[in-house]
Amino acid sequence: MSRVIKIIFFLVVAVLIILSTIWIRESQAESIESALREIRAEQYKTISRLEHQQKTKLVFESAINIEKTLQIQRQAFKSHSELDIAKQRDSLYEELSHLYHTVEKYGIKQVLFTLPNSTVFLRLHNPSEFGDELVKEREGIHLTNSSLKVINGFEGGDGAIALRTVYPLIYQKEHLGSVEFGVSTSSIESSLEKILGGQVHFIFDKRVYSEKEYKLEQSIVSDDFLHGKWSLHNLNNRDGFKEKKEFIDVMNHLKNIDRLQEHLLEYRTITRYISLNNNSFIVSFNPIKNIKGQYIGH
Repeated sequence: MSRVIKIIFFLVVAVLIILSTIWIRESQAESIESALREIRAEQYKTISRLEHQQKTKLVFESAINIEKTLQIQRQAFKSHSELDIAKQRDSLYEELSHLYHTVEKYGIKQVLFTLPNSTVFLRLHNPSEFGDELVKEREGIHLTNSSLKVINGFEGGDGAIALRTVYPLIYQKEHLGSVEFGVSTSSIESSLEKILGGQVHFIFDKRVYSEKEYKLEQSIVSDDFLHGKWSLHNLNNRDGFKEKKEFIDVMNHLKNIDRLQEHLLEYRTITRYISLNNNSFIVSFNPIKNIKGQYIGH
């Protein structure tokens, strides 16, 4: 009898050891997955913002925050004649138009000058459109002109959602307005793909951005989000996806994952490992905020 009890005892202990080993492994896996999510999220935030800031700071310091450019802006600010303001606008465009054609190749799609009251003085990317007041429409420009601080973040405007940096224009301690640089989300996607590998796509909250105004379309992964119409173009033979269909299959598979839709709307950082058609994929969703600090997508 005592031998039977001993056998049962050892069996129970063995089962407990096995269960505890499994629990430890699962716990370790969860910890590793959590750490990977945080690393991936920090990589995204650091790389996308740092690269954008480096580009715009270089352009700002070398071509805009210099005496010749600031003097043109100052003359426009001081002028009370529409004819003279138009003359200064033409001068500024002539001075910087070549610059815009250069920086456009590096993803800076919008360069916009405003006066201190946030009225548009010059759009280098669209010089025929000027004079509109952006106090209510563009939070970043308004914040920079009121605080004289550099403001950075995602914001919609001019028919596009972009990562924008707004610099105050100050000459001889006098505030002359601001200049905004907008880097397109498609450019950020391409840059991150080169650095991080794999595919990178933005999805935007339907409650924040309209499909028509910003040239967006229904996201494959969630009915609550939209993506840019450019996002699924030219996917063939890139970064482990044999064809566009394979990428779409992965996205469709994600839709069926338990509580994913709920977690996307809660703006959690999400990482999922997927096995599909004898291939393995890691998919991460990293929340993004706009200039106001509001969540707008992933």
